[in-house]
Parts: sequence; structure tokens; C-alpha cells
Amino acid sequence: MERRTFVSAAVAGGVAAGLSSCGPESSTIDRPNDHPDPETTGLTKPVAGDVLALQLRSKQYAIVVVLDPKGTIAIMSIFLDRIDQLQLDHIGAENIMFYAETDEEWFAESPISRVATLADSSGLEEPWPIVRLHGGTIASQITLWEGTAFEREIWFFRNELSAVSLDYDSNVKPTETIERISGSDYGKYKNMELSMIRMYPELNERIHLCCIRQENFDPLRELFFYRELGHECVPFIELREDCCAKEKYGY
Repeated sequence: MERRTFVSAAVAGGVAAGLSSCGPESSTIDRPNDHPDPETTGLTKPVAGDVLALQLRSKQYAIVVVLDPKGTIAIMSIFLDRIDQLQLDHIGAENIMFYAETDEEWFAESPISRVATLADSSGLEEPWPIVRLHGGTIASQITLWEGTAFEREIWFFRNELSAVSLDYDSNVKPTETIERISGSDYGKYKNMELSMIRMYPELNERIHLCCIRQENFDPLRELFFYRELGHECVPFIELREDCCAKEKYGY
């Protein structure tokens, strides 16, 4: 997937505008009245088309759309200082940053609120073919930030790098194509997702890093291609490796 255009609070909101001022009501959007407090509650019953405001630890908000309540979500390239800066006409395929598979815990534990529900979210679904990166079946130990106060050893799967493409024709079964790749193929695959479930709070921290960097960034994808991580990724690694209490970083 190509890199999407990012929509900052200034662009998305113009002047601070409430949802009610985003144009006339559309028959494709249901605006619930019982918005939960994003600072204290998660979502127990997500439905396809839910537009969610995810509060990051920077106190900014990322916009996420539920495509499948079982766990498929689209993270938009929209970051806001306030929820009322969201303009729903920016919820389109051109502003999808990446897709992720997550689980019930992510919905329940994340500080999110439902700000709208799209009656039809099919236009936001990931187009075929779907490509995912696989690291192999044998984990090796790698050292991060060697020689610094942050030095840490982790285990990571990257012994047999491949890009797996799944294509689908409504008249036949999905077909899978496996292409062996190398660490030097970063430029070609730097916006592809890894084949794994992204969980709380790791996914939240990744989105936080995307907000900081204003790009689709994944520390695991960087490691997949043998690239160095900056110190801003220390919290992500500590959370993923479960070597600190998540409360250390406000989760």
C-alpha cells in the first residue's frame, strides 16, 4: 500500500468545528448519543463501520474504523488534538494509513469512544491482493541499542523472509503466492504489514509512533528488514517484550 496523505488537526478541523458542523446529516452515518468517555472506557460491542477516536498517550486522538468486529480495523492517517475537530468526509480509502488484525482485549482496554457509525464501510476494506510479510519459523536473538543504557536482547523471527500475497476471485478459492525476499527489499515492502495479531498496548504504541513521525511506521517491520531502531522505540519494545508494567507508559 502506498503511503497515505496525513490529515493534521489544523487541516481536519480548519477552525475548531464540531461534528454537527461537518455538513448536512447523511443517511450513511448514524451518530450515537451515548459517547463513552475516551479516557476511562473501551468498547465492548464494536460493529462494522464504527468510527472510533483512540486517545494516544500524547493525549492526541487517532481515528480508527472497525471493518470487522472480530478484529479487523483500518487506522486512518488522521491525528487530532480534540475529537470535535474530526470531519467525517475525511474518512475515506485515500486516508487509510494501515490495516491491522487485533482482538477483543484491544477494544476493551483501549481508551476509545465511538464518534459515528458508517452504514456502509465496504469502500474502506483492504483491496485484493492482500500482502503480508512473514519472518520464518526460527527465532534468533538480536541486540538492540548495543552499548547504550537502553541495550536489550530480544528474540525475533526473521530467518526466512517472505511476502505472501493472497488473491481472491469470487468464482474460485483464494490463491496464495509466496515470494522470498531479503533485508535489502525494504524500499519495496516498507508499507506492507506483518502477518500477526497486533494487541494492546503494543498496537497503541505503534500508532503513537506513527503520530510522532507522521508516517506509517512499525518497529517490527524495521527489525524484519534488519534496520536500526531509534530510542523513541524503547517503550514499544519494552511493552511488546512484557518487561515493564504497561502503566509505566500510561497504559
